[in-house]
Amino acid sequence: MTEVIPAIIPKNYFDLEEKLSFIQSFTRMVQIDITDGKLVPTKSWPYWQGGYDDYFQAILKEDQGMPMWEKIDFEFHLMVKEPKEMLENCVKAGAKRIIVHLCALDNPDEFFAWVEKEYGNQRRGLVGFGLGLAIESETKLEEFSKYIDLDNEYGEKVIDYVQVMGIKNVGFQGQDMDEKVYETISAIRAKYPELPISVDGGVTLENAGDLVDAGATRLVSGSAIFDSNNPKEAIDYLKSL
Repeated sequence: MTEVIPAIIPKNYFDLEEKLSFIQSFTRMVQIDITDGKLVPTKSWPYWQGGYDDYFQAILKEDQGMPMWEKIDFEFHLMVKEPKEMLENCVKAGAKRIIVHLCALDNPDEFFAWVEKEYGNQRRGLVGFGLGLAIESETKLEEFSKYIDLDNEYGEKVIDYVQVMGIKNVGFQGQDMDEKVYETISAIRAKYPELPISVDGGVTLENAGDLVDAGATRLVSGSAIFDSNNPKEAIDYLKSL
């Protein structure tokens, strides 16, 4: 069964809370897109007036948890430049998975070494988090395969899954899919038969089947779910592919 992950780009804490309320009874994993206004033009929650808003600061201090954390696991998609600080914050917020963009890293080798040094033991524990690598639809396999192949000192993969971006203008929902994404997914699947592959951006009820046929195992979508008349039916259909 295909894993379906609703995606939210929160305008603020209340927007996040409202959207979660629509789906919390029939989904377990939600992707929260965080944009910093640097890697992409837009800026989303938890950024606020040059820092973080009060709600996120309270979460980091453990004065409160993420909204509906008892029912929902969170996958944080970091569309931010040099994401060390935000990754640390998302770990504090209880992230189940964290995705970083290859193009956001000035020194990917250094970054992944840092993740393993700081969080290697935690990631292998019961409350650890999966690490995903996001790549653009036109990125060639040879440009990122070395990171998929990267092992830690225990012979375990540092990267747990890949997220292929299906749109060119990352950070905006409701765009048409870049047709090159099918070729990219197929190339990854051919080389890595067991690797989980997410596709995010431009996923619709009409093209989802073709994405699964190309090799995607996880479908991430905001518009196809939240803009539908029945989000549960949309999710159930995508899962059935």
